[in-house]
Amino acid sequence: MLTSLFFTDGNEAHIETSHFNHPGVLMEQKEKLQQIYGLINKLPPNQKTALILSKLESKSQQEITEIMNLSPKAVESLIQRAKVGLEKKIKSSEGKQI
Repeated sequence: MLTSLFFTDGNEAHIETSHFNHPGVLMEQKEKLQQIYGLINKLPPNQKTALILSKLESKSQQEITEIMNLSPKAVESLIQRAKVGLEKKIKSSEGKQI
């Protein structure tokens, strides 16, 4: 019974994407994004800057080194520490509706 909701008779996944355009789903996604951006803002300034430049603005590592006036190793380290720090913040706030 449950599999018929997600799979057609040929075992192909069947999920109607129109369900994801529901206002309630969109509002929930918006709230989660706001929470994630709030957690990004709690990162140390250099980590936050490197992460935003890398992931949100799609800058290359070379571009980030020039913008931040840091070595490639320093930028790589900042991005990695930002990812780890953000992951920890997300996990610790999961019980708080994220």
